[in-house]
Amino acid sequence: MMKTINLAFVSKQEYILDNKKLFKGKNVIDIGSGSGACAIAAACCDDVTVIANDIDPVACEVISMNSRLNNVKIHINNQNLLLSSLLMKVDVILIGDLFYDSEFGDILFQWLLKCRKNAISIFIGDPGRYVLDYNKKKQLSLVKEYSLSDNAILENCGFSSAYVWQM
Repeated sequence: MMKTINLAFVSKQEYILDNKKLFKGKNVIDIGSGSGACAIAAACCDDVTVIANDIDPVACEVISMNSRLNNVKIHINNQNLLLSSLLMKVDVILIGDLFYDSEFGDILFQWLLKCRKNAISIFIGDPGRYVLDYNKKKQLSLVKEYSLSDNAILENCGFSSAYVWQM
């Protein structure tokens, strides 16, 4: 399995692989997929359809290459779904480290709240960024905390843990 240096992606990727039964038979979309690591992890689950979404065309190419290298089938979508009122037919949304900017984080969180009203399960990987503040966390449940090695802490600006939240 391909690894990524981003703590939020690593935590979310490990959570998916450790909890494959949660994703079995589901339609999963990974928003802001980047390298596709979490989409690839989801594609390793049984009877799952996976969409990797990223607005960056380079990321979409990387996702395509990584899915081939890992022998998994992933549909790639490059639309900005946050600007769309159309919610795709999905059961699970994966978000990894997208709460890096206050303005974007607020837009994203409001969009996720709308998605939750449609009975979509939402998993968020986050290294503890300030944008995912107390008021937002009140609407989330911590499902897993991953402690980091001393080297990982040094390499990642002092973040000592990575978290997976469920909305």
